[in-house]
This record gives sequence, structure tokens and C-alpha cells, in this order.
Amino acid sequence: MAPFSWPYPTYLLHLNLTNRQILRRTYDFFDLDDTLLDTQRINRSIFEQIHKQLKVSMPFEDFMALFRTHLRTRMIKHFDFSYNESIGINPMDYLMTQEAYEPQHMEAFKEDLWSKMKGLGLTCSKEDFYQVIMDLRNDFCHFIPGIPELLEKAADLDDLGVITNGISEIQHLKIDLLGLRNICKETFASGDFGYGKPDPRFFHYVLDQAGLDPQDCIMIGDNVQNDVLAPLAMDFKGAIYFNPQATRYGVTWARNPQELWEKISSFYH
Repeated sequence: MAPFSWPYPTYLLHLNLTNRQILRRTYDFFDLDDTLLDTQRINRSIFEQIHKQLKVSMPFEDFMALFRTHLRTRMIKHFDFSYNESIGINPMDYLMTQEAYEPQHMEAFKEDLWSKMKGLGLTCSKEDFYQVIMDLRNDFCHFIPGIPELLEKAADLDDLGVITNGISEIQHLKIDLLGLRNICKETFASGDFGYGKPDPRFFHYVLDQAGLDPQDCIMIGDNVQNDVLAPLAMDFKGAIYFNPQATRYGVTWARNPQELWEKISSFYH
């Protein structure tokens, strides 16, 4: 998927907006993983590439399940759990960081993980194992189908931004690979601050840095607590739960990009 570039088509005439609505634009903040970025498909592809390139004899589904288990348990064991849990990290991200990240813990994490992975029948060296993973760090460049078109339309209505949880280096890499800086005025990663969604301190930080009133903000994301309940608690103008899976909460819900666009545009009717 090529990064975004301007100009975008204009959709304002189709929505019969008032002058006040045009002058006072809302900020649409999007979560990143599993909202804009097709994270599940990408993660599966990364595991498939590791399995293929390292010629692992174990069936793929078994390999992926055990690899995930070893990643998560080693993360809990070796890293600052309360901090990393607060900023919301995918354990695979540790293996794709080029900048120093908790260096006092990273080496022990990698050694312990490698001792577990050898038991899955890997015949490569530890160095080759980690290099194969590092070489895949630029694969985070695929939108969920339909999202690029939605962003083009939304950008004609609102200012756009990203509020995401995760390691700063990796989340900003994803933002760059997707070309989101060409269309989003503000991008915030929890790793830049030290707390993540749903912590109110993170949302206070975002609003303060962007100079925004919460009543001018809409949050969109796949996690009902992080992306919907927390923003509503912060008095955001609105929040949209964007996920094919239903939730037990009575919130605005969109199952696909078409429904999401209908929900976003409904704020202007």
C-alpha cells in the first residue's frame, strides 16, 4: 500500500454541512493496531515467514501458538511488567526494536526466549533467528481493506490523528510505513508518555499537547475500554467501537469501514 499523498477528493458538498460545522472541525482520533493497520493479518504473515525461512518442521499452527506463548511468558518474566502493561505492548515488538529498550532486561529476555525456541526444532543459530525477525520489521504497512478510502473522506471533514499504545519506536515506524503523517495532524504513542489508554493521564496529555477541547474530539478503535469507554469518560464528543465482534456495552458500533463512515458522518447530520 503506497503512503498517502495529497490532494484528496472533496466530499463536503455531499453532506450539507453548516458554516459553523465547517469552521469548527472535529478531531477524529484513530487507534492504530486492528483499527487502521491490519495487525492480525500482518502478525500471521510474520509468523509464516519465520516458519518458512527457518524451515521449521513443526506444523505452522502449532509453531505459532507455542511461539506466542513463549513470547508472552518471557515478556512477563523479564520486563518491567507494570510499565509495559500500562503502555500496551505486542511482545513481538521487543524483537524488532533497533534502539536500546530496557537493555538491562532485553538480553536476558532474548536468551530465555531462545532456549525455549530451540525446543521447537529450530536448527538455525540464535543470531540468525533474531535477524530473520528483525528483517521483517518493515512489513507493518498494510491497511485494513477499505480504510484508506475512509481516511480520504474523513480528512475532508475533520482533522485526523492517531492515539496508539505501544513502544514508541515501533508505533512510529508503523505510522511512517503507512504514510499516516501525510494525513494526520497529530500522532501520539503511549511509549512517548509512559502511560497508555485507557489511563486518563494519557488522554489529558493528548488533549493538552494538541490544544483541544474533548468536545471537539471523536475516538475510533477496536478496544471498547481503551478506545470507547475511556474517551467517553473524558467527555469526548463521541467514540466509535470499530470491531467485527459485538460488545456487551451500549456504545456506537461499526463492524466494517462502510459502517464506520456512516457513524462518523452521522456526527454532522
